[in-house]
Amino acid sequence: MAFTTLKRGSKGDMVKALQYIVGETADEADGKVGKKTFEKIVTNAPTLRFGIAGAYVFALEAILTTMTLDGIYKEDEIAHVKTFQASKNIDVDGVVGKQTWSALFGLDAGNTVVTNNGANTKQPINYKQYDSRWGSVIYTKNNTYNKSQTIKSSGCGPTSMADILATWFNKDITPVETCKMSVDNGFRTSSSGTSWDFFGWVAKKYPFSKFVQTSSFVTMQACLAAGGLVVVSFRPSKWTKGGWALNGLLTR
Repeated sequence: MAFTTLKRGSKGDMVKALQYIVGETADEADGKVGKKTFEKIVTNAPTLRFGIAGAYVFALEAILTTMTLDGIYKEDEIAHVKTFQASKNIDVDGVVGKQTWSALFGLDAGNTVVTNNGANTKQPINYKQYDSRWGSVIYTKNNTYNKSQTIKSSGCGPTSMADILATWFNKDITPVETCKMSVDNGFRTSSSGTSWDFFGWVAKKYPFSKFVQTSSFVTMQACLAAGGLVVVSFRPSKWTKGGWALNGLLTR
């Protein structure tokens, strides 16, 4: 979430959040709400915990649009805040303090977030399997060579693993390397992409602290809230014409 200066006529969730905090009729003298204004808001913002109600809760709910807009910080909404905190690499506690407010308003420095223990952590790398640098690279089983099988057409699993490996272990790893790992070690199937076993094999090859395969959405949420990463393979749906249900949960 990048910082954006609001001007007269600006629209969107951040405008709604500001209106809840300062009141519908409030206005800035120069018609702009810049970084200094948001920094002042963060300085004065209350710490939100379960059960608190009021204008700042409305602001929180306006920014995290998955929450119910009612101005009450309910128990079932804590997971939404924890997921956001995990995505920003800040303490995952469900409490909205100065650090979380700063991240909500986009006041963190670009793609780097300073955590409470002072460590700097980059946001996860987000490769695209259709990237022109590797989309047309053949990704097929060695003994059933099929030139129509490319990273673009069926390399979603290895691409997801490349995101994680490049983020946590080696920035030079791309989908080309992970697809080669899959093929060379027998995880590329003849017609249905990548074997589920590939993810567990990678987790053993690299120093992950934990790897779990599950179909539980609750477990997946807990992994994200704890700062882990998730590789998801869907059944046929609006996201994909093929695939099977699988959540691969990894923590470093």
